[in-house]
Amino acid sequence: MTEESPKPAEQPAESSQTPAGRPAGQPAEPKQPAQTPAPQPRKFVMPGDVYIRPGIDDRPDPDKVLSAEDKAAIARLAVHMPQQKNETSLSQADLQATRMATEGTPAVAAATIDAAVPDPESAYMDMRDPMVAADGTRPGKTDVLRLKIGFVVAALMCSVPWAAATGILLPELLARMNGGLPAFADLCLLNALGAIVAFFSQNFFAAASDDTRSRFGRRTIWIIAGGLLTGLVMWWMSALGGDAIHLAPHFVMIVWLVAQLCYGLMLGPLVSAMSDRMPDKFRPSADAWYGTALAVGQMLGGFAGALFVANLPKGFTWGAAVLALAGIVTVAVWPREKSSLEMRLPGNTMDDAFASLRLGQMAPGFRRVFWSRMFMMASVASITMVAFYLVKYGVYAMFSLSGVFTSMPASVPSAMLVAWMGLIAMIVSLLAAWLSGPISDRFGAWGPSLAAAGCVALGALMPILMPATALGLLLFSAFSGFGFGLFNAVGQELATAVLTDPRDAGRALGTLNLASTLGVVLAAVVTGIATTVGGWAWLFAGSIVMAAAAAGFVASVRGVIADR
Repeated sequence: MTEESPKPAEQPAESSQTPAGRPAGQPAEPKQPAQTPAPQPRKFVMPGDVYIRPGIDDRPDPDKVLSAEDKAAIARLAVHMPQQKNETSLSQADLQATRMATEGTPAVAAATIDAAVPDPESAYMDMRDPMVAADGTRPGKTDVLRLKIGFVVAALMCSVPWAAATGILLPELLARMNGGLPAFADLCLLNALGAIVAFFSQNFFAAASDDTRSRFGRRTIWIIAGGLLTGLVMWWMSALGGDAIHLAPHFVMIVWLVAQLCYGLMLGPLVSAMSDRMPDKFRPSADAWYGTALAVGQMLGGFAGALFVANLPKGFTWGAAVLALAGIVTVAVWPREKSSLEMRLPGNTMDDAFASLRLGQMAPGFRRVFWSRMFMMASVASITMVAFYLVKYGVYAMFSLSGVFTSMPASVPSAMLVAWMGLIAMIVSLLAAWLSGPISDRFGAWGPSLAAAGCVALGALMPILMPATALGLLLFSAFSGFGFGLFNAVGQELATAVLTDPRDAGRALGTLNLASTLGVVLAAVVTGIATTVGGWAWLFAGSIVMAAAAAGFVASVRGVIADR
């Protein structure tokens, strides 16, 4: 038997169709390149790995996927939509500091308008839980309530004694050191230097607390220490108040500036704690609670000053005790802060803390808003910083237009009138804040800002028409309070409307705090000059001119908004 040779493999029968179903004779289609599969998220993310969020990080780039024809077709379908107000969003730490710590504008936080801007770090911008705070904690309903109450307590305990001292007690102390005559120059210098120290100290200590490692957390130690030191320096002021006539005014100024520095030590970390401990979901309401309490506290400070103006040492001692306890009570009301020993800290530098000083890098439209805010602040502050002297040596004494003051009236009724002016200003500013939402929805931010500047100028005109009268000053408080409250409530929306890059919003709105500081400095200069060369009419005329300057800068912004 012979071996059978292996049969050759049978060839497949030739078909009129290719294996892919292509008719025979037609050229084969070009082979498509194999698509690279999208990266899949890891089930377990190890340290150093990059987590790819499904549906976010793996989305294709339209600029690379779409052809030129597709892009042109999409462009033909585009419809220009009018610019809308930013949707509800939460603020960064510097936005919080701007809205919560700006002197003279507490009603902004109570405004019904959402003046904040989209924050890239907000939980609403990615897959994070908005019920979880930035420090990683998830406060319950009771904890959130305790945080809100803590901010209210801090606002009241800080603003009441501070407003009493700056508005009534310090002017009375300087007047006694000046032989019973108004010390306009000393008071203006003290306000200007105090505004500068407050701005730098709050930014410096807020940045320093960001990088604090402690088992008590980042902010707690700073808040408690700041309150105790502020109370200690205020107690020193009470010791000076008894023998003020024998002291040099500049020595009292130095002591008060040290108190201002310690106050920034407490206030900077305090307002920064809002972004740390309050979840994004509850931060707007907590901001409103704080702002309303701050407005009420400043108003109550006027009545507290009237209560102690006849006994300065007792007034400063009372203020020292309240400020010393402010930080301790606030921390006790709050839930205990999470330890920062193992926390990943931002590593802020002082350049980051004072980035708002670089105004030249901002958009031209924003610079106009900046100057408008500075002049508006100066217009109001030029009167409010010397309101006690205007009442004491104007309404309750003979006040000539040449600026000559005669007699020394009682301080108690003068302080009470200043307190009533503060009450009226608080009520109308909160009313303006409440109306700011509907007004902004109907007219935008440009028109109400211009009307607010006109309202402040009208208020400054009232004391000129009714010189040396209580009614003229009360009408000034009503008109200027409403106009200033409305201007600040819509001012942040106006600022964000002219920004070319929303990511600059944090630094931009932080720069508005600098505008307020410069406004106080400008007000001190104008007030000092007006009270030296003129009198009642000159002072309020200067306020009208600065309000007109603010209106001019606001009017120039309209074209920038229209271009966008």
